[in-house]
Amino acid sequence: MYAVLCVVVIDYREFTMAEIEHFCDPTDKSHPKFDSVKDVEVSLYSACNQMSGELPEMTKIGDAVRLVSGSYNNSNNL
Repeated sequence: MYAVLCVVVIDYREFTMAEIEHFCDPTDKSHPKFDSVKDVEVSLYSACNQMSGELPEMTKIGDAVRLVSGSYNNSNNL
């Protein structure tokens, strides 16, 4: 007689982390719907907060884009 053992492993990080690749025209980085989401607050967990043991922070999408606009140059709408 054979016994069947089924083991399920769930990686919970897949449920709490997300990544997106968004491609845009390098000559026009504006987005037609940016104004409709720029004031939406999302929970962001910066590398600095992670390293210092602090919690994620609620940040408006427009503020997050403004913070990285020098790095990514994607804030034509701001």
